[in-house]
Amino acid sequence: MKMVDKVDVGIMKILSENGRMSNSEVARRLKISEATVRQRLKRLTDSGVLIISARIDTKAFPEAFIVVVGIILNILPEECIDEISTHPNVLYSFTVTGRYYLIAVYAVNSREKLSDIIENHLHSIHGVSHTETFVVLKNMGMSIDARIFCELLKF
Repeated sequence: MKMVDKVDVGIMKILSENGRMSNSEVARRLKISEATVRQRLKRLTDSGVLIISARIDTKAFPEAFIVVVGIILNILPEECIDEISTHPNVLYSFTVTGRYYLIAVYAVNSREKLSDIIENHLHSIHGVSHTETFVVLKNMGMSIDARIFCELLKF
């Protein structure tokens, strides 16, 4: 895969401000041709470097809980991460350094659903030793893919 250059970075920065901005406006701002923007966008999206999607500000859905779960394992993360990360309510999952082996971020629409995930899903997975759950009280800028968020919360 070809490395990303300053023009690619410029395109990505501008689109991060407004993903619906026209190619001609991006080109005008970067002082390059529209054809260059179009070709670069095609290459960036085809290669998977850039993903353009609708994002939801979770603050607009006060009934939704965003929950971060730190997971301590007694096996290697590779042995159970798929089972954890493919749960329908998982937004993101990461292997990390520090106290936890894994961090999983969930979206739920009730305390009952959260309880079910922790008690009946996570603690039933072979290798999960302990979990620590953090309910996000105030979102400081996290946005989530609109399709995934709506599917998770059954909107």
